[in-house]
Amino acid sequence: RGAEGAAELLSPDRARNLLLECSHVVVAYFDARTVNFWSTVLREVLEYDDAWWRLEFAKGRGAAHAHGLAMSFSHHAQREKLLASTGCSVNELFDKTPESQAAASRA
Repeated sequence: RGAEGAAELLSPDRARNLLLECSHVVVAYFDARTVNFWSTVLREVLEYDDAWWRLEFAKGRGAAHAHGLAMSFSHHAQREKLLASTGCSVNELFDKTPESQAAASRA
């Protein structure tokens, strides 16, 4: 077919149709890449004990992306120790009621 056949094979319309016809392959590939990223790069950097994530696809564009949460029990202990040394608690950090905000500004 030559160069003309290759151009037809790789045309944007043909590529889009292939993606729509074989979306399961795209999802499997993205899932494998996400699992690999979480289990290698993020595990090394964050040193997490457990993680959860989900895959989503942007409406209209269909761009795949992941939302995730990593939990680390060792970092929890370090955070608690650091907060204890400052005299602050986790509840004080996240308490956004007007009364707590006023008390914090007076301190």
